[in-house]
Amino acid sequence: NEPGVAEAVEDAKRYLEGLLPTTLSTYQPPLEAFCRANCSENVGACLVVGDARLARAAPFPMRSPSEALISEDTYWNSARMDRDIARRVASLAGPKVDLSMIDMCFDETAARLSE
Repeated sequence: NEPGVAEAVEDAKRYLEGLLPTTLSTYQPPLEAFCRANCSENVGACLVVGDARLARAAPFPMRSPSEALISEDTYWNSARMDRDIARRVASLAGPKVDLSMIDMCFDETAARLSE
């Protein structure tokens, strides 16, 4: 992790735990890859916002569509992963907590990729 990411993640997690009905989960590899590729200026904030969005799809928000055909690692490292994350977030029902005070990159990228 680059300097400051771990601290930013912990600060944001403490803040969000008061806003969200679920406990933030451990970041999954595809979310980290999404943030590094699309929000490189603030990876830590992207991880927190993305994890908060995907927590509503727990416990396995980004499972391989069919592990009998494609392994989870292969799926997570595929070219389609960013768009699948964006579509998964867009498909979640219910009110969305305003996380703009943390960062907008994850939400803006997910909205653009889900179109």
